[in-house]
Order: sequence, then structure tokens, then C-alpha cells
Amino acid sequence: MIKMENIKKLLILQFKKDGINKKEYLELNEKEKRFLEIKKSKYYVKEKYRKKIKVVMTGGVFDILHYGHIKMLEKAKKCGDLLVVVLANDKNVKKYKNITPFHNEKQRCSILECLNLVDVVIVGKDNREDSLKRINPDVLVYGYDQKTFITHTKTVKFKCKEKGFNSSQMRDAINNKEYKC
Repeated sequence: MIKMENIKKLLILQFKKDGINKKEYLELNEKEKRFLEIKKSKYYVKEKYRKKIKVVMTGGVFDILHYGHIKMLEKAKKCGDLLVVVLANDKNVKKYKNITPFHNEKQRCSILECLNLVDVVIVGKDNREDSLKRINPDVLVYGYDQKTFITHTKTVKFKCKEKGFNSSQMRDAINNKEYKC
């Protein structure tokens, strides 16, 4: 009998490092190893097992984590079995948003990993297509303020934001020391 939790565990390992290395592979039990195949010196979940798990991917900066982020992640989690969050790297945050995040990518990653909603967090590459190839999601979820950039994957775009929750406004208020709840 196939245990979906085993496949999810293996997919998480695979997504974290873009493949499971030999050392990690040797630490797996024989039942887990049967779900894997080797490609270019790393191990990956065989496609027939990968198709059994609906992988949802979303992304963003997540610098000042707030209620609106949590609600979006809750909705994204409901779209599938495994939620992957691609975190914008520091270089891209500066390039596309023209801001320096309060928290660096390592700190933001640690914060997101603490959320039970999120199965795995990866720091995105400079090119969004690289993350898409790495994860190959079944569903791609966009927040209300994100531009869609891919069409060959099922996409879900949330049309409304949570009232009163906006990272830019919070950032401005913190910088001006005028934040009001």
C-alpha cells in the first residue's frame, strides 16, 4: 500500500535541495527508496508517485508577515496536498520592489518554516522559471497584487486583499514610527 505521507516527505526533501543527494538517500528506508529514481546523480520521486500528490506553489517576499499573508496561505493550502512557498531572494526584492527587506532571506525563510500551513520553503533563484521547473507545481497561486507570469500550469489568483493589511503601508508606518492598530 502506498502511503501518501511517505511521498510527501520525499517530495519535501527533493524540493529543498533540488533533488535528494546520495547521503540523504542512504538514510532512507527501503520502502521509501522504491519511490525514487536517479537522475543526474540525485534522486527524485518517480513521476507515477509524484502525480498522486497535488503540489501547490506560491511565492512572495513575506518580509513583514501579517494576517493577509496567513489568509492567503490558508487558501493556497486548500488548493492541494503540499504547499511550497518560494521566497523572493534578497537580490530580487531589491530589484523588483526597490526595497531592502527588514529580514534577510534566511530569516524570512525561518519564519515561514514555523507555519504549519507551509510544507516547504525554498529561496527562489534570480529567474522565476527556474523555481517553476524545480517544483513543477500542479497549481500556482498568486496573491491579489501579484502579476501572473505563467500559463502552462493551473493558476489561482485571489482577487481581494484582507482589509487593512498591506506590507507597504506597514513598512511605511514602521519607518515613520506611526503604526496604528
